[in-house]
Amino acid sequence: MSNQENQSIEELQAKLQESETKLKALERTKAGLLGDLQKRKSVERLAKAAGIDLSAEDFEDQLVGLLSSRSATPVAQAQEAPSQPAGSPSDSVAKRSAESAPASPSSAVEEAMRAQLASMQKQMNDLNEKLKQTEKEKHQERQARLDEYKRSVVMQELEKAGCKRPAHVYALQGKQFRLLDDGETVVYGPEENPVNVGDAISNLEKDDEYSIYFPGVVATGSGLPSSRSYAPVSENPFMKSTANATKASEIVGRDRAYAQRLVQQARARGDLDPILARIVGY
Repeated sequence: MSNQENQSIEELQAKLQESETKLKALERTKAGLLGDLQKRKSVERLAKAAGIDLSAEDFEDQLVGLLSSRSATPVAQAQEAPSQPAGSPSDSVAKRSAESAPASPSSAVEEAMRAQLASMQKQMNDLNEKLKQTEKEKHQERQARLDEYKRSVVMQELEKAGCKRPAHVYALQGKQFRLLDDGETVVYGPEENPVNVGDAISNLEKDDEYSIYFPGVVATGSGLPSSRSYAPVSENPFMKSTANATKASEIVGRDRAYAQRLVQQARARGDLDPILARIVGY
């Protein structure tokens, strides 16, 4: 992945962390404001019960006077307001006054806090979506690179074997090849019985369906390619570990192109017998 993409992911993560910090700070501020609001409402109720108008300029003097009088006469009873029957005109007037009164500053602050918290939450959700999309694109790009690497390894082996149409063969058999967890080793077949790429290509050479894509096929009288019974790659007579001069000479006399491929396979494995290689001209 490019430095620019790395920087983009880091910036998104930093913004997300910053948004979470701001959201927590706003939540703490909201809790403090709600506590102050509750205290203010309690004071307002007490002041109203004492007959003090908090909006008056001298409300502090009124409050001090009330406290002084309570201290001087602790047993004095607070005068009760004349009781009014339910549904009296005075109740209706009070109710209309309460309904028509403008919202208190604390209510406006709480509403603003809610709006700001909602906005912050939306920003966090947007950042999370962008981060998920970036991670998805990063995964797709990595998978594409691995698929291309696997294809290049298989195509190289097909070309070494002299395949006439390597791209076509890979299109037919590419899904059978897979990359191991190390990200470098390509194998063929199921997990319980994998085969390395070289052996897999050798098996395709001997397969009646795919042998037509490799050199060394001699047409029969009917014009169809004849099946070959070449030695398996594990018995390559040109390899030091399985050297066999007699068999090597037989293969050279029967199909020199096939002998050359066996020499190439032995060299690719680092196990080529240099003396037998000279028979083929290498």
